[in-house]
Amino acid sequence: MMLPTSRFTNTSMSTVTKFLLALVVLAARLATAQPYLVKDVNSRILGTDSSPDPYASIGNVTLFAASSPAQGRELWRTDGTPAGTYLVRDLSEGPKSGLPVSSSYRDAIEGRVYFLGITAEHGRELWVTDGTTAGTKMVADIWPGPAGSFPTAPIATASGNYFVASGETTGFELWKTDGTAAGTKLVVDLNPGITSPSPHILGAVGSRIVFHANDGTRTGLFISDGTAQGTQFIATSAEVLLNTSLNDAIVYTVIAGATRTLMRTDGTAAGTIVLREGFTRIGQSGFTVAGAHAYFFTNHDGAPSEIWRTDGTAAGTQLVTTIAQRASDMEIVAMARLGDRILFSTSGTLGQYWVTDGTAAGTSVIKDAPHNNGEIAVTGAKAYFTASDAAHGSEPWITDGTIEGTRLFADVVVGSAGSDASEFASVGGGVMFAAKSGTTGREPWFADGTEAGTRMLKNVAADHISDSNPREMHNVNGTLFFIADDGFGDTVW
Repeated sequence: MMLPTSRFTNTSMSTVTKFLLALVVLAARLATAQPYLVKDVNSRILGTDSSPDPYASIGNVTLFAASSPAQGRELWRTDGTPAGTYLVRDLSEGPKSGLPVSSSYRDAIEGRVYFLGITAEHGRELWVTDGTTAGTKMVADIWPGPAGSFPTAPIATASGNYFVASGETTGFELWKTDGTAAGTKLVVDLNPGITSPSPHILGAVGSRIVFHANDGTRTGLFISDGTAQGTQFIATSAEVLLNTSLNDAIVYTVIAGATRTLMRTDGTAAGTIVLREGFTRIGQSGFTVAGAHAYFFTNHDGAPSEIWRTDGTAAGTQLVTTIAQRASDMEIVAMARLGDRILFSTSGTLGQYWVTDGTAAGTSVIKDAPHNNGEIAVTGAKAYFTASDAAHGSEPWITDGTIEGTRLFADVVVGSAGSDASEFASVGGGVMFAAKSGTTGREPWFADGTEAGTRMLKNVAADHISDSNPREMHNVNGTLFFIADDGFGDTVW
């Protein structure tokens, strides 16, 4: 490891003094690399936790929801220090909660985060924050009074941020906002009156937004430029299940009786086409995009599973390979992009990890992994996962996508008991994960892919409970926030 360069240039300073100063700086940096409690929101009330839930990040600040007896569930922020961790705003003053128990709001848009806020006066409405108390405001009172409009998380495009909300006289419709009350407007009352068209936003095509809705006479896809005049019907369509952006278009699946149909739209009627029909069931993890292709898998309730890929054309929608059914409980459960290839796992008593380059010949098993948890964490050109064998039990492994480059990198619990490694998250050129050792419960560990570089970071639940169960890892500019229970409840670390 290179020592930090001294910022002192005084040539009279001895080499020994410089070296000692460098060691002090290095020791301080290493000390901060250890896990520490960011803030005890619930002031050490035994058996009660703040149930922190990360929202999103703005710069080096992470926003999260947390509960306390005095304020209920509200919006908090942290920069990773106790002094920089505090309540942003008590939306619903007193012990009543201003935030829901869970939220799908996870992305920052132009340095701000939109979220669902709850107040007695306005009900559930769209709020926005820049991470400061003064910059945390209700965007607009779309349904005046305590009823609330129940808005969805906005999706950003070049023409504005689109979301779905319910107006008092319109029902649920498509709205657009720039984060201000004056700039928040109903795009179109697609189904006039209080009957809702039930819009479901698929995503952006250029600066326009594609959504699925019913206008009272037809159900299908619509596209909008953010104006009523620029909102047009594209094509009739059944309910949309899964979707992803691909090559300036949107690939999606719809229900077609007892089967699923793969579709594609570029926002025009002519460009909305069937890619392939007759899928029994498409994996609920959705699509994994690698290069110009979106990969997905199918499971058929006991029949062999399949890996497919599409480039958004019918001719380019192809079966990659069929995974022979080796056991009744075997099915594909997870996928991840590893460079220009796809790494995926199958579950069950004969579970395995596979890699594919998009061809049948380039699809192969890299590791047998019975009862694996399906987790895959990619860091650079390597992926981390859990596998089990008779000699080591369930332990952490690493792969570069080849059989030769797939190996156990640490036997955390020597012997066949296994450490049950899980919750992998990329940080610091390696991964943090949860594992149990022979002397501790489930605690936070770090690994760089070598046995020497694998270590327990901290025994968070020492002398209190058997496990701290670290989870919900959230990397913010190289600092990993996570939730763990030190015996006094869940807190942010």
